[in-house]
Amino acid sequence: VLNMERLRWQDYESELQGEELNSMMNQEVEKQLSRQHANINTHVHGDLKTEIAWTRDKLLKIKAAEKSGNVDGTHWRRDRNMVMREGVRLEWIICGMAMCGLLCSLINNELVFQDVDPANSSLMDAVKALTTVTSLGAVALLVRYYQLRILIQRIDVHNGFSVGEDLNETVSILDVLSTREFWFETAVILTHLPPACTFEFVFVDMNRPVGIRAETMFALLCTSRIYLGWRLLREHVLKDIPKKTVISKYCGIKMGNTFA
Repeated sequence: VLNMERLRWQDYESELQGEELNSMMNQEVEKQLSRQHANINTHVHGDLKTEIAWTRDKLLKIKAAEKSGNVDGTHWRRDRNMVMREGVRLEWIICGMAMCGLLCSLINNELVFQDVDPANSSLMDAVKALTTVTSLGAVALLVRYYQLRILIQRIDVHNGFSVGEDLNETVSILDVLSTREFWFETAVILTHLPPACTFEFVFVDMNRPVGIRAETMFALLCTSRIYLGWRLLREHVLKDIPKKTVISKYCGIKMGNTFA
C-alpha cells in the first residue's frame, strides 16, 4: 500500500512539474513573439516614414523647379499618363495623314473613270505626289509613335508591373525597327501608286478581255488604312476607365483591342 501511495505521489509531482514546464515554455514563446512583432512594426513604420519623407522632398523639388522655370524637358518621359496622351495625339495625326492619302487614291480612281489618261495627266501626278508625301509623313510619325509605345512598356517595368529594372528613357530607332508590328503598319501605309507610274492588268474572263488600271487597284489596297480608325475608337472607349493600369495589373488583363 505504501509503495502504491508513493508511486501515486510521484506521478502527481511529475504532472505538476510538466504543467510548470509547459507554462514556462508558453511564456517564453509569447515573449519572443511579442518582441519580434515589435521589431517588425518598428521596421515597417520606419520604412514608411522614410518613403513618405522622400516622396515629399521630391514633390517639393519638382514644384520649386516649376516655379523657377528650371524644369527638365525630359521629366515627362517618366510620367505614364503624359506619354500616353502624346501617343494618342500622334494617333490622330497619323490617322489624318493616312486618310488624306486614301482620299487622294480615290480621287485618282475617279479621274480614271472620267476617262482621264493617267500617262499624260499632270493633275493625276500631282495627286499621286500628295499621296506619297502624306504616306511618308505618316510613317515618320509612326516611328515616333512606336518609340512612345516602347517607353510606356519600360515605364511599366520600372513601376513594378514586370521584372524591375532601371528606366531607360532613350528609345532609339533601332528599337523601333526591331518590332514586327512597325514593319507591318509601314507596309500598309506605304502601299500607294507613286507619281509618273501607271499600268494596267489585262486578263480574260468568259472569253472577253478585262482591264484594271493600277489606280483602281491601289485605291482598293489603300482602303486597308481604315484600321487606324479602330485605334482611335479603342482609345475613346478606354479613356473613361479610371485607374485602368492598376486594374490591368491586378486582374491580369491587357487594356487593349480585346478589352475594348
